[in-house]
Amino acid sequence: MTNEAASGARRDCRAALLAAFVRFVPRARGWLDALAVLAGWAFGSIAAFAVYDIRRDGTVFMTSVHAVFLNPVFLLAGAYLGVYGLYLLVVRTLSSWRGREGKGSD
Repeated sequence: MTNEAASGARRDCRAALLAAFVRFVPRARGWLDALAVLAGWAFGSIAAFAVYDIRRDGTVFMTSVHAVFLNPVFLLAGAYLGVYGLYLLVVRTLSSWRGREGKGSD
């Protein structure tokens, strides 16, 4: 298994763990949603300021924009948003499957 495939499998596992955690601790859903809003705000703000600095300084966009990847807050926010997005897909898929149970074949 390549490192990229292993990383994707770990991310999928984390999303499933979030879904299981929310099932046993329903109050956690609100906290996870609030954390996603905060992460989205941080992620977007850092990206916007990086683009603004590049435009203001007149530097080459394609080389200077990669400096944003050195920001640990940007990386953590992006990582959480990725896992949170997969968590939402897991929850939606499970609720869709539960909705089809007992209705027979389509």
